[in-house]
Amino acid sequence: MEIAHTLEEMKTICRCGRKAIFNARVGDSGRIREGAQVMIDGESARYEALCAKCFLSE
Repeated sequence: MEIAHTLEEMKTICRCGRKAIFNARVGDSGRIREGAQVMIDGESARYEALCAKCFLSE
C-alpha cells in the first residue's frame, strides 16, 4: 500500500444484501477458524464475502 500508485476496491455484496468487507473461509463442516493461513491442495474450502454483522454473528 505504501508504494501503490492506485488502489481499486472490489465491491462485493453479503448474503444479507449489505456491503461485504470480510472474507470467511468455509469448509464442509462450517466456518474454519483455526489452522494454516494458506491452504494449498489437500483441503476443500471456499471463501464467502460477508458484512461485519454476519461475520461477527457466526
